[in-house]
Amino acid sequence: MTADEMFKELGFEITEENNSKNKYDNGIQFMKEERSIKKYIEFYYYHKQIVIYTDQYIYEKIKRWESTIIDMQELQAINKKVQELGWKG
Repeated sequence: MTADEMFKELGFEITEENNSKNKYDNGIQFMKEERSIKKYIEFYYYHKQIVIYTDQYIYEKIKRWESTIIDMQELQAINKKVQELGWKG
């Protein structure tokens, strides 16, 4: 199973930004929405970085949580995606 398939199985939608003129913007985003909470896992190709955060709608305003919880299945999908991208430490 590929990482994209793993993320889809976990309920994430996939958006890939590969056509931006700004090379720093190129990457892939996985987003999962549950009730008023959206969880994002983003991979930025140029710097080989992963950003994970959660947005929550509270009283019609968005609160961004830069520290968020991931479960073991999400961690496995992240590790698989890093492997597929060929990123090395």
